[in-house]
Amino acid sequence: MAKSEAQKVVDGIKKQFGDSSFRLASDPSLRVERVLTQSIGLNLATEGGFPRGKIVFIAGNPATGKSSFIYNEIASYQRLLGLPCVLIDSEASSDEERLKTFGVDPSNLIVENPPTLEEGLDKALYLVRECELGILAVDSIAMMSPTRESESGKGKTKSLLDDDVAIKARIMNKFFRRLAASLNYACNQGRKPPTIILVQQWYVSKIGLYPERDFSGGAGQKYISHLTIDFRHPAKNDGGADLIERVEIDEDGIVHEEDIKVGVRVNFELIKSKISPDKRKGLFFILTQPSKDGLAPPGINKVDECIRYGVKYKVIEQNGNWLSYQDLKTNGRDSFELHLWQKPDLVEKIEHEIYVAAGILPESLLTSPEKEPKSGRKKRTSILDSSGTTEQPIEVVAVAGCDGDTTTELLV
Repeated sequence: MAKSEAQKVVDGIKKQFGDSSFRLASDPSLRVERVLTQSIGLNLATEGGFPRGKIVFIAGNPATGKSSFIYNEIASYQRLLGLPCVLIDSEASSDEERLKTFGVDPSNLIVENPPTLEEGLDKALYLVRECELGILAVDSIAMMSPTRESESGKGKTKSLLDDDVAIKARIMNKFFRRLAASLNYACNQGRKPPTIILVQQWYVSKIGLYPERDFSGGAGQKYISHLTIDFRHPAKNDGGADLIERVEIDEDGIVHEEDIKVGVRVNFELIKSKISPDKRKGLFFILTQPSKDGLAPPGINKVDECIRYGVKYKVIEQNGNWLSYQDLKTNGRDSFELHLWQKPDLVEKIEHEIYVAAGILPESLLTSPEKEPKSGRKKRTSILDSSGTTEQPIEVVAVAGCDGDTTTELLV
Protein backbone atom coordinates (compact mmCIF):
# COMPACT_ATOMS: atom_id res chain seq x y z
CA MET A 1 0.00 0.00 0.00
CA ALA A 2 1.35 3.42 -0.99
CA LYS A 3 2.14 5.80 1.81
CA SER A 4 0.06 8.95 2.16
CA GLU A 5 1.66 12.37 1.99
CA ALA A 6 1.09 12.82 5.73
CA GLN A 7 2.88 9.53 6.47
CA LYS A 8 5.81 10.61 4.32
CA VAL A 9 6.07 13.83 6.35
CA VAL A 10 6.09 11.87 9.61
CA ASP A 11 8.74 9.47 8.28
CA GLY A 12 10.88 12.41 7.17
CA ILE A 13 10.69 13.99 10.64
CA LYS A 14 11.68 10.72 12.33
CA LYS A 15 14.59 10.29 9.90
CA GLN A 16 15.85 13.80 10.56
CA PHE A 17 15.26 14.07 14.33
CA GLY A 18 15.00 10.44 15.41
CA ASP A 19 12.01 8.98 17.19
CA SER A 20 9.64 11.86 17.91
CA SER A 21 6.12 12.45 19.16
CA PHE A 22 4.83 13.17 15.64
CA ARG A 23 2.18 10.62 14.72
CA LEU A 24 -0.79 10.37 12.43
CA ALA A 25 -4.12 11.04 14.11
CA SER A 26 -5.15 7.50 13.13
CA ASP A 27 -2.34 6.01 15.25
CA PRO A 28 -3.80 3.49 17.76
CA SER A 29 -1.68 5.01 20.54
CA LEU A 30 -3.75 8.20 20.32
CA ARG A 31 -7.02 6.39 20.93
CA VAL A 32 -8.50 7.48 24.25
CA GLU A 33 -9.72 4.65 26.44
CA ARG A 34 -12.71 5.20 28.67
CA VAL A 35 -13.45 3.47 31.97
CA LEU A 36 -17.10 3.36 32.95
CA THR A 37 -17.81 5.03 36.29
CA GLN A 38 -20.24 3.63 38.84
CA SER A 39 -22.85 6.26 37.89
CA ILE A 40 -24.97 5.48 34.83
CA GLY A 41 -25.98 9.13 34.50
CA LEU A 42 -22.35 10.29 34.57
CA ASN A 43 -21.40 7.68 31.95
CA LEU A 44 -24.20 8.92 29.69
CA ALA A 45 -23.20 12.56 30.20
CA THR A 46 -19.53 11.89 29.42
CA GLU A 47 -20.40 9.43 26.61
CA GLY A 48 -18.41 6.55 28.04
CA GLY A 49 -17.00 7.40 31.47
CA PHE A 50 -13.65 8.82 32.56
CA PRO A 51 -10.77 8.86 30.03
CA ARG A 52 -7.39 7.40 30.90
CA GLY A 53 -4.47 9.80 30.70
CA LYS A 54 -6.67 12.87 31.19
CA ILE A 55 -7.25 15.30 34.06
CA VAL A 56 -10.63 15.31 35.81
CA PHE A 57 -11.66 17.92 38.38
CA ILE A 58 -14.36 17.17 40.94
CA ALA A 59 -15.44 20.47 42.48
CA GLY A 60 -18.18 21.08 45.00
CA ASN A 61 -19.35 22.55 48.26
CA PRO A 62 -18.79 20.73 51.57
CA ALA A 63 -20.68 17.46 52.14
CA THR A 64 -21.55 16.89 48.47
CA GLY A 65 -20.05 13.38 48.37
CA LYS A 66 -16.72 14.17 46.68
CA SER A 67 -14.53 11.91 48.82
CA SER A 68 -17.11 9.10 48.83
CA PHE A 69 -17.26 9.34 45.03
CA ILE A 70 -13.45 9.07 44.83
CA TYR A 71 -13.42 5.93 47.01
CA ASN A 72 -16.16 4.43 44.84
CA GLU A 73 -14.17 5.08 41.65
CA ILE A 74 -10.95 3.69 43.12
CA ALA A 75 -12.78 0.44 43.87
CA SER A 76 -14.18 0.42 40.33
CA TYR A 77 -10.76 0.93 38.69
CA GLN A 78 -9.22 -1.80 40.86
CA ARG A 79 -11.96 -4.23 39.87
CA LEU A 80 -12.07 -3.42 36.16
CA LEU A 81 -8.39 -2.85 35.35
CA GLY A 82 -6.62 -4.80 38.07
CA LEU A 83 -4.03 -2.02 38.38
CA PRO A 84 -2.81 -0.38 41.59
CA CYS A 85 -4.26 3.02 42.42
CA VAL A 86 -2.85 5.99 44.34
CA LEU A 87 -4.67 8.31 46.75
CA ILE A 88 -2.83 11.47 47.82
CA ASP A 89 -4.90 12.25 50.89
CA SER A 90 -3.94 15.72 52.10
CA GLU A 91 -6.99 15.79 54.38
CA ALA A 92 -5.89 12.56 56.15
CA SER A 93 -9.54 11.49 56.16
CA SER A 94 -9.24 7.94 54.79
CA ASP A 95 -8.80 4.80 56.85
CA GLU A 96 -8.76 1.10 56.01
CA GLU A 97 -12.21 0.26 57.36
CA ARG A 98 -13.91 3.16 55.60
CA LEU A 99 -12.19 2.30 52.32
CA LYS A 100 -13.33 -1.31 52.64
CA THR A 101 -16.98 -0.24 53.00
CA PHE A 102 -16.78 1.18 49.46
CA GLY A 103 -15.20 -1.99 48.07
CA VAL A 104 -11.60 -0.70 47.93
CA ASP A 105 -8.83 -3.28 48.18
CA PRO A 106 -6.38 -1.66 50.67
CA SER A 107 -3.57 -4.01 49.58
CA ASN A 108 -3.77 -2.58 46.04
CA LEU A 109 -4.06 1.09 47.04
CA ILE A 110 -1.10 3.37 47.77
CA VAL A 111 -1.94 6.20 50.20
CA GLU A 112 0.20 9.28 50.75
CA ASN A 113 -0.34 12.05 53.34
CA PRO A 114 2.01 14.76 52.03
CA PRO A 115 3.32 17.25 54.60
CA THR A 116 3.64 19.99 51.97
CA LEU A 117 2.13 20.88 48.61
CA GLU A 118 5.44 20.62 46.76
CA GLU A 119 6.26 17.16 48.12
CA GLY A 120 2.83 15.78 47.24
CA LEU A 121 2.91 17.16 43.71
CA ASP A 122 6.48 15.99 43.03
CA LYS A 123 5.52 12.45 44.00
CA ALA A 124 2.44 12.64 41.80
CA LEU A 125 4.59 13.65 38.80
CA TYR A 126 6.97 10.74 39.39
CA LEU A 127 4.11 8.24 39.59
CA VAL A 128 2.60 9.50 36.33
CA ARG A 129 5.92 9.35 34.46
CA GLU A 130 7.30 6.04 35.74
CA CYS A 131 4.46 3.82 37.01
CA GLU A 132 1.51 2.05 35.44
CA LEU A 133 -1.53 2.97 37.52
CA GLY A 134 -5.27 2.86 37.15
CA ILE A 135 -6.12 6.09 38.87
CA LEU A 136 -4.27 8.84 40.73
CA ALA A 137 -6.56 10.87 42.99
CA VAL A 138 -5.71 13.96 45.05
CA ASP A 139 -8.13 14.76 47.89
CA SER A 140 -7.91 17.66 48.03
CA ILE A 141 -5.94 20.48 46.39
CA ALA A 142 -7.43 23.10 48.71
CA MET A 143 -5.99 21.44 51.84
CA MET A 144 -2.41 21.18 50.53
CA SER A 145 -0.11 23.76 52.10
CA PRO A 146 3.03 25.21 50.45
CA THR A 147 6.32 24.80 52.31
CA ARG A 148 6.54 28.52 53.11
CA GLU A 149 3.19 28.30 54.88
CA SER A 150 4.02 25.11 56.78
CA GLU A 151 7.28 26.64 58.06
CA SER A 152 5.40 29.40 59.85
CA GLY A 153 5.86 29.29 63.61
CA LYS A 154 8.93 26.99 63.50
CA GLY A 155 11.50 29.52 64.59
CA LYS A 156 11.04 31.45 61.36
CA THR A 157 10.25 35.11 61.10
CA LYS A 158 7.00 34.34 59.31
CA SER A 159 3.75 34.08 61.23
CA LEU A 160 0.35 32.65 60.35
CA LEU A 161 -0.82 36.19 59.57
CA ASP A 162 1.82 36.71 56.88
CA ASP A 163 0.64 36.23 53.31
CA ASP A 164 2.59 34.97 50.33
CA VAL A 165 0.75 36.50 47.43
CA ALA A 166 -0.29 33.87 44.88
CA ILE A 167 2.44 31.44 46.03
CA LYS A 168 0.07 28.47 45.78
CA ALA A 169 -1.24 29.58 42.39
CA ARG A 170 2.30 29.82 40.99
CA ILE A 171 3.16 26.36 42.28
CA MET A 172 -0.05 24.85 40.90
CA ASN A 173 0.42 26.44 37.46
CA LYS A 174 3.96 25.04 37.25
CA PHE A 175 2.70 21.64 38.41
CA PHE A 176 0.03 21.46 35.70
CA ARG A 177 2.52 22.34 32.97
CA ARG A 178 4.81 19.56 34.19
CA LEU A 179 1.84 17.20 34.58
CA ALA A 180 0.87 17.69 30.94
CA ALA A 181 4.46 16.94 29.92
CA SER A 182 4.51 13.80 32.13
CA LEU A 183 1.28 12.52 30.57
CA ASN A 184 2.74 13.05 27.09
CA TYR A 185 5.97 11.32 28.11
CA ALA A 186 4.08 8.27 29.37
CA CYS A 187 2.09 8.08 26.14
CA ASN A 188 5.26 8.34 24.02
CA GLN A 189 6.74 5.46 26.03
CA GLY A 190 3.82 3.26 24.99
CA ARG A 191 2.14 3.24 28.42
CA LYS A 192 -1.41 4.22 29.24
CA PRO A 193 -1.12 6.91 31.93
CA PRO A 194 -3.61 6.91 34.79
CA THR A 195 -6.76 8.94 35.09
CA ILE A 196 -5.92 12.00 37.19
CA ILE A 197 -8.79 12.99 39.52
CA LEU A 198 -8.32 16.16 41.55
CA VAL A 199 -10.81 17.18 44.22
CA GLN A 200 -11.38 20.89 44.70
CA GLN A 201 -13.57 23.13 46.82
CA TRP A 202 -15.33 26.24 45.62
CA TYR A 203 -14.75 29.60 47.22
CA VAL A 204 -16.42 32.90 46.38
CA SER A 205 -14.14 35.42 44.69
CA LYS A 206 -15.20 38.99 45.48
CA ILE A 207 -12.92 40.60 42.90
CA GLY A 208 -14.97 42.59 40.42
CA LEU A 209 -18.54 43.79 40.38
CA TYR A 210 -20.19 40.37 40.78
CA PRO A 211 -18.93 37.59 43.08
CA GLU A 212 -17.81 34.47 41.24
CA ARG A 213 -16.97 30.96 42.37
CA ASP A 214 -13.37 29.93 41.88
CA PHE A 215 -10.87 27.18 42.74
CA SER A 216 -8.25 27.34 45.45
CA GLY A 217 -4.85 27.54 43.76
CA GLY A 218 -5.39 29.89 40.86
CA ALA A 219 -7.43 30.17 37.68
CA GLY A 220 -4.92 28.19 35.60
CA GLN A 221 -6.61 24.96 36.70
CA LYS A 222 -9.64 25.84 34.62
CA TYR A 223 -7.59 25.62 31.43
CA ILE A 224 -5.59 22.45 32.08
CA SER A 225 -8.51 20.16 32.96
CA HIS A 226 -10.10 17.93 30.35
CA LEU A 227 -13.23 17.40 32.41
CA THR A 228 -14.60 19.52 35.27
CA ILE A 229 -17.64 18.26 37.17
CA ASP A 230 -19.56 20.39 39.64
CA PHE A 231 -21.17 18.54 42.55
CA ARG A 232 -24.08 20.36 44.20
CA HIS A 233 -26.92 19.79 46.59
CA PRO A 234 -30.38 20.16 45.00
CA ALA A 235 -31.23 23.85 44.73
CA LYS A 236 -34.60 23.47 46.44
CA ASN A 237 -32.98 22.13 49.61
CA ASP A 238 -31.05 24.00 52.25
CA GLY A 239 -28.15 21.55 52.43
CA GLY A 240 -29.67 19.21 55.00
CA ALA A 241 -32.98 18.03 53.60
CA ASP A 242 -31.26 16.33 50.68
CA LEU A 243 -29.60 13.70 52.87
CA ILE A 244 -30.69 10.15 52.23
CA GLU A 245 -32.80 8.71 55.02
CA ARG A 246 -34.23 5.45 53.63
CA VAL A 247 -33.60 2.94 50.90
CA GLU A 248 -36.90 3.51 49.06
CA ILE A 249 -36.89 6.64 46.89
CA ASP A 250 -39.96 8.87 47.06
CA GLU A 251 -41.23 11.34 44.46
CA ASP A 252 -38.84 14.07 45.63
CA GLY A 253 -35.83 11.78 45.24
CA ILE A 254 -35.23 11.59 49.00
CA VAL A 255 -34.20 8.23 50.44
CA HIS A 256 -35.25 7.35 54.00
CA GLU A 257 -34.45 4.62 56.48
CA GLU A 258 -36.28 5.50 59.66
CA ASP A 259 -34.46 8.56 61.09
CA ILE A 260 -30.96 7.47 60.06
CA LYS A 261 -29.19 9.43 57.34
CA VAL A 262 -27.15 7.02 55.27
CA GLY A 263 -26.02 9.05 52.27
CA VAL A 264 -26.36 12.11 50.09
CA ARG A 265 -28.06 13.13 46.86
CA VAL A 266 -25.70 14.71 44.32
CA ASN A 267 -26.66 16.94 41.40
CA PHE A 268 -23.78 17.14 38.92
CA GLU A 269 -23.04 19.31 35.90
CA LEU A 270 -20.23 19.10 33.35
CA ILE A 271 -19.10 22.73 33.47
CA LYS A 272 -16.21 21.93 31.14
CA SER A 273 -15.60 18.91 28.93
CA LYS A 274 -13.13 18.15 26.15
CA ILE A 275 -14.37 14.58 25.77
CA SER A 276 -18.11 15.20 25.33
CA PRO A 277 -20.56 18.10 25.04
CA ASP A 278 -20.46 20.17 28.22
CA LYS A 279 -23.26 21.69 30.33
CA ARG A 280 -24.91 18.28 30.71
CA LYS A 281 -26.59 17.62 34.05
CA GLY A 282 -27.78 14.66 36.08
CA LEU A 283 -28.11 13.30 39.60
CA PHE A 284 -27.24 10.21 41.59
CA PHE A 285 -27.32 9.01 45.19
CA ILE A 286 -24.28 8.01 47.22
CA LEU A 287 -24.89 5.72 50.18
CA THR A 288 -22.19 6.17 52.83
CA GLN A 289 -23.20 3.09 54.82
CA PRO A 290 -25.21 -0.06 54.17
CA SER A 291 -28.97 0.05 54.46
CA LYS A 292 -30.65 -1.47 57.50
CA ASP A 293 -31.80 -4.55 55.59
CA GLY A 294 -28.36 -4.97 54.03
CA LEU A 295 -29.63 -4.89 50.44
CA ALA A 296 -28.15 -1.51 49.47
CA PRO A 297 -24.33 -1.46 49.87
CA PRO A 298 -22.29 1.75 50.32
CA GLY A 299 -21.55 3.60 47.11
CA ILE A 300 -23.56 4.98 44.22
CA ASN A 301 -27.15 3.72 44.16
CA LYS A 302 -27.09 2.06 40.74
CA VAL A 303 -30.55 0.48 41.13
CA ASP A 304 -32.18 3.92 41.24
CA GLU A 305 -30.32 4.97 38.08
CA CYS A 306 -31.23 1.72 36.31
CA ILE A 307 -34.91 2.45 36.86
CA ARG A 308 -34.77 6.12 35.89
CA TYR A 309 -32.65 5.71 32.77
CA GLY A 310 -34.15 2.33 31.93
CA VAL A 311 -37.57 3.97 31.60
CA LYS A 312 -36.08 6.90 29.67
CA TYR A 313 -34.39 4.65 27.07
CA LYS A 314 -37.33 2.19 26.86
CA VAL A 315 -35.31 -0.65 28.38
CA ILE A 316 -37.86 -0.86 31.21
CA GLU A 317 -41.50 -0.56 30.19
CA GLN A 318 -43.72 1.70 32.25
CA ASN A 319 -47.49 1.53 32.01
CA GLY A 320 -49.03 3.80 34.60
CA ASN A 321 -47.72 2.57 37.94
CA TRP A 322 -46.58 -0.77 36.51
CA LEU A 323 -42.93 -1.41 35.67
CA SER A 324 -41.78 -4.43 33.70
CA TYR A 325 -38.54 -5.87 32.33
CA GLN A 326 -38.67 -9.24 30.58
CA ASP A 327 -40.41 -11.61 33.03
CA LEU A 328 -40.26 -9.16 35.96
CA LYS A 329 -43.43 -7.08 36.34
CA THR A 330 -44.46 -5.25 39.50
CA ASN A 331 -46.94 -2.62 40.60
CA GLY A 332 -45.04 0.36 41.99
CA ARG A 333 -41.45 1.53 41.93
CA ASP A 334 -40.67 0.36 45.47
CA SER A 335 -41.54 -3.25 44.68
CA PHE A 336 -39.59 -3.15 41.39
CA GLU A 337 -36.57 -1.69 43.14
CA LEU A 338 -36.70 -4.35 45.86
CA HIS A 339 -36.58 -7.09 43.22
CA LEU A 340 -33.57 -5.45 41.54
CA TRP A 341 -31.66 -5.22 44.83
CA GLN A 342 -32.10 -8.97 45.16
CA LYS A 343 -30.97 -9.66 41.57
CA PRO A 344 -27.63 -7.87 40.89
CA ASP A 345 -27.17 -9.78 37.60
CA LEU A 346 -30.41 -8.26 36.34
CA VAL A 347 -29.19 -4.77 37.28
CA GLU A 348 -26.00 -5.39 35.31
CA LYS A 349 -27.96 -6.53 32.28
CA ILE A 350 -30.26 -3.48 32.37
CA GLU A 351 -27.23 -1.20 32.69
CA HIS A 352 -25.60 -2.65 29.57
CA GLU A 353 -28.81 -2.38 27.59
CA ILE A 354 -29.09 1.29 28.59
CA TYR A 355 -25.57 1.92 27.25
CA VAL A 356 -26.43 0.15 24.01
CA ALA A 357 -29.64 2.17 23.63
CA ALA A 358 -27.72 5.40 24.30
CA GLY A 359 -25.03 4.51 21.74
CA ILE A 360 -22.18 4.29 24.25
CA LEU A 361 -21.61 0.59 23.62
CA PRO A 362 -22.09 -1.10 20.23
CA GLU A 363 -25.25 -3.06 19.50
CA SER A 364 -23.06 -6.15 18.99
CA LEU A 365 -22.79 -6.22 22.79
CA LEU A 366 -26.10 -8.08 22.84
CA THR A 367 -25.49 -10.32 19.82
CA SER A 368 -21.76 -10.78 19.33
CA PRO A 369 -19.95 -13.69 17.65
CA GLU A 370 -17.21 -15.50 19.51
CA LYS A 371 -14.22 -13.23 20.01
CA GLU A 372 -11.11 -13.40 22.15
CA PRO A 373 -10.47 -10.26 24.25
CA LYS A 374 -7.06 -8.72 23.80
CA SER A 375 -6.62 -7.10 27.17
CA GLY A 376 -8.40 -5.63 30.14
CA ARG A 377 -10.04 -7.00 33.23
CA LYS A 378 -13.17 -9.00 32.38
CA LYS A 379 -16.51 -8.81 34.08
CA ARG A 380 -18.89 -11.77 34.16
CA THR A 381 -22.43 -11.07 33.06
CA SER A 382 -25.32 -12.70 31.22
CA ILE A 383 -27.01 -11.58 28.01
CA LEU A 384 -29.43 -12.82 25.38
CA ASP A 385 -28.40 -14.54 22.19
CA SER A 386 -29.61 -13.48 18.74
CA SER A 387 -32.92 -15.26 19.20
CA GLY A 388 -33.65 -13.22 22.29
CA THR A 389 -34.60 -16.25 24.33
CA THR A 390 -31.46 -18.05 25.51
CA GLU A 391 -29.07 -16.62 28.07
CA GLN A 392 -25.36 -17.07 27.44
CA PRO A 393 -22.53 -16.36 29.89
CA ILE A 394 -20.06 -13.84 28.50
CA GLU A 395 -17.15 -11.76 29.68
CA VAL A 396 -17.27 -8.08 28.86
CA VAL A 397 -14.12 -5.99 28.67
CA ALA A 398 -15.14 -3.01 30.74
CA VAL A 399 -12.70 -0.56 29.12
CA ALA A 400 -14.54 1.03 26.21
CA GLY A 401 -12.82 3.19 23.61
CA CYS A 402 -14.20 6.33 22.01
CA ASP A 403 -15.22 4.35 18.95
CA GLY A 404 -16.82 1.61 21.06
CA ASP A 405 -16.60 -1.15 18.42
CA THR A 406 -12.83 -1.41 18.42
CA THR A 407 -12.18 -1.80 22.13
CA THR A 408 -15.32 -3.36 23.59
CA GLU A 409 -14.96 -7.10 23.06
CA LEU A 410 -16.89 -10.17 24.14
CA LEU A 411 -16.01 -13.74 24.98
CA VAL A 412 -19.02 -16.04 24.60
